[in-house]
Amino acid sequence: MRPFQLGDFDYDECFLGNGGFLSPESNEEKHMMSFYLEELAAELARQGVVFGGTQPLHWLEPGIGDGSSTARFARMLGRSHPAGFVIHGSDCQSEMLPLARRAIENVQAVPMTIAELSVVDAFSGEPLASRLCDFALLSHFVYHAKNIMNGRQPTDAEIDQRIGRLIGSLTESLHADGVALAFHESSASDMFGKLGREYGSAMYDATQRIAAAARAIGRHLVAMPLESKLYFPNLSSRTIEDFKDLDRWRQFDDGTPEASWLKKFLFALHSFAEVDKSGVTRRPGGARRLAGRSSQLGSGSQLGDAVDRLCGILQRDERGPYLMIRSEMQAILNGSHLKAPVDAAFSAVTRQLPAIHERTRLALDAAVRKSAAE
Repeated sequence: MRPFQLGDFDYDECFLGNGGFLSPESNEEKHMMSFYLEELAAELARQGVVFGGTQPLHWLEPGIGDGSSTARFARMLGRSHPAGFVIHGSDCQSEMLPLARRAIENVQAVPMTIAELSVVDAFSGEPLASRLCDFALLSHFVYHAKNIMNGRQPTDAEIDQRIGRLIGSLTESLHADGVALAFHESSASDMFGKLGREYGSAMYDATQRIAAAARAIGRHLVAMPLESKLYFPNLSSRTIEDFKDLDRWRQFDDGTPEASWLKKFLFALHSFAEVDKSGVTRRPGGARRLAGRSSQLGSGSQLGDAVDRLCGILQRDERGPYLMIRSEMQAILNGSHLKAPVDAAFSAVTRQLPAIHERTRLALDAAVRKSAAE
């Protein structure tokens, strides 16, 4: 059985896997962030910040994962910096690094060189690169500060310490003219801010924690709100009612619309199992944890409550049901002299958001057509 069929949250399956959160035919943010970074790099170049020079830029990315986002974003950023990039990446999972290397080496649109891909816990305070870099990217990464640590959920104080160490190491790894770009969900988001906050263990306040960590070390921060949609398969009410019974999850095979719905639901909960050093599960994660708790709303179990809550949050347009993902792009500045030009660049991109949303809609339409053809 696949983890999702048992109600277990598996990050790679629910994020990267077939029908998961990152599926291009359902996630506007997958497309929108590329367009946003393209426009932001162009505006920063006009302001003389980071991009637009004649030398390759040293790009720092902790939590690089499989490198797919790095590769996608490099193609867009390269339009404002055709000299290319030198990648300094790391991840705590060694098995991710060969995947990242392959993804980066396959980029053809802009020159790409890999300086280092290292196994590093970015929250440990360890150095993140062997030399100073020009800019850093944190793409939905800070949530991992809340992952299980030594077999248990870290406390709020420990999470803040981990994020503080990350932001400290990040800024210390950049030149004085360097900028770190981070984008994460805000507390107003439908996914982590509502469903995850109530029924999971997702970090719904990542942007506030990042801002607090930056202020604590005297760094300036410029932020901009963003919105995109995460579409769920359009299923019958009878099928969704079945999801309240965990035993019925076993019948939904990978690749089906039902499996995609369940993976996105588990990702929104973002609740890991707690496992002790001997491998014994101290507390189940995902839907299994909720299925074992009594309902507070008369749905049989808290799993039923969470399914009802998701259905209550879902909005609908001509494409189908969706959650609104409300995020922030944050620029952490290594020098106060950067605040005015970065502010100007963010303001210019804000004026372009209607055009970016239209490009996003067209890209999502193309992804839907491609998925249907396959």
